[in-house]
Amino acid sequence: MTIDLDTLKRTALEEAEELLQELERCALELDTRPGDLALVEEMFRAAHTLKGSASCVGFQRITALAHEAESLLASVTARQRTADPEFAA
Repeated sequence: MTIDLDTLKRTALEEAEELLQELERCALELDTRPGDLALVEEMFRAAHTLKGSASCVGFQRITALAHEAESLLASVTARQRTADPEFAA
């Protein structure tokens, strides 16, 4: 069985678009519900999935950016930072 890398990359990009929309939706909701850890956890999962998908197909810049987002979101769930309106901007 051969793996078609081009198909995997297209699929990863389609998934990335959906995940970015999810991240945007949650960030906008944080404006009206600051400190809502459930939203932050949703964002973390989306960033984590984005990181994994990007890494699998060699999109290293997306992988690095998603990793940074994931770290920032983890700092909120660890209560090292707050999810105030400035955080979501």
